[in-house]
Amino acid sequence: MIKVGEKIPDGILHVLQDGAPKAVTMHDLCKDKKVVIFGLPGAYTTVCSSKQVPQYYEKLSALQDVGVEAVFCVSVNDAFVMHHWAKDLNVEEERLCMLADGEAAWNSKLGLTQHLDGLGTRALRYSMVVDNLVVTHLNAEEPGPTCYRISGPDTILKQLMD
Repeated sequence: MIKVGEKIPDGILHVLQDGAPKAVTMHDLCKDKKVVIFGLPGAYTTVCSSKQVPQYYEKLSALQDVGVEAVFCVSVNDAFVMHHWAKDLNVEEERLCMLADGEAAWNSKLGLTQHLDGLGTRALRYSMVVDNLVVTHLNAEEPGPTCYRISGPDTILKQLMD
């Protein structure tokens, strides 16, 4: 598992742009910026849809107030699913970027994956602060689809204010 003080691995993820998946690299997205990246097991799943994404979206201004320049949601889904999930949650993707890690390749590089029965390889639920590609804070939940204690935006805000 990636650790505080380590550089994030580069990886190709996807966003939906003009109706087609567009490849983006994590290093391009995070270089020379302080960002929050949060991962979750899957779009449209209970905790992810009812708590995690809505809470991060609600706290975007507070995160910006403590120096966060961008917030990225990473899930093991394709770009089409991530885009439509954002629409269904009334999330503006220009404000909260929804990144598709369809094969769990980037989450695997981080060492932040789990196997869920019926779903296969999925991301652990986690959050991290990355400052110019280096992890400064990491909050990884225990494996399981519903564990959500330490990876929410309130934890990140508290860490950035301390």
